[in-house]
Amino acid sequence: MAKVDQIREKFPRITQASFNKFVSGDTTPTKKYLEYMCSLWVKKLEGNQQIKSAEYLVSLVKLFDTLLPYNNINRDIYSKQFGTITNLQQLVTELIQIKEDKEFIREDHVDVLWETDDYLMVRPKTHVGSLKYGSNTRWCTASKNNPSTFTSYTNGGLLVYLIDKKNSKGSTYSKIAFYERGTNMFTGSLEVFNQSDNSIQDGTIIENGWSEDVLIEAYAKFRVEKIKYVKLKKSMGEVQRVVNLLSSFNIDEFKQHLSVIKNTDTEKHDKAQEMINNFLNVIQDFKI
Repeated sequence: MAKVDQIREKFPRITQASFNKFVSGDTTPTKKYLEYMCSLWVKKLEGNQQIKSAEYLVSLVKLFDTLLPYNNINRDIYSKQFGTITNLQQLVTELIQIKEDKEFIREDHVDVLWETDDYLMVRPKTHVGSLKYGSNTRWCTASKNNPSTFTSYTNGGLLVYLIDKKNSKGSTYSKIAFYERGTNMFTGSLEVFNQSDNSIQDGTIIENGWSEDVLIEAYAKFRVEKIKYVKLKKSMGEVQRVVNLLSSFNIDEFKQHLSVIKNTDTEKHDKAQEMINNFLNVIQDFKI
């Protein structure tokens, strides 16, 4: 008797429709997860498990299987630990974090402005980077469900995180966010927030363990970065302006004017051709 048929006989309480979902959902060659899903589903039918749907159970087991390369905790889904779906959910959540940490390339997501054995100061470039370095805070820029908020803040100003690597300042002051809106390089209005997302002042920061020397260094690094941010924003705006101008260029109308010149005055046509060639040479030499 085939394995699938044997398992079907073992769990007669499961409807054929649900059983078929588990069979098709287990894409392993040996259907190694089929019996597990059936046993957990029977517990649901008996009122001992809260499972949203057969589809949800299948998706969770598939995640478990996909994350096996990152699983050095417990790879045996038939172990006692996974007799409840809650424990399976907890492990899958943990494995997702392990996978993300291993695949995370810091340079792709943040610019490191300052790093010592004790401190790390970064400018998040992506929402993923903001999530990683803004974890265990209530900052809206590090909210998993609102990436648009991060984008809005970084488009409107400079955002920087200062982190105490040793977490020696507790769960409220071991991470500090610096934010300054606008394009003023020297006279902006700097805002500073603790992990609870409360606006804080110099005295409060020092009272909660940050030394003056560290803050002076951090503020100086922030100001240098703000100058770079403003210059870059201005240059990007100018590039965008030129690109928009070129995009609006009517090439057919331009050709008509050249044709008129060519048919009317050969000397002026040669002059026009020279201007075009000079312009094209400038464009050709331009490389990023």
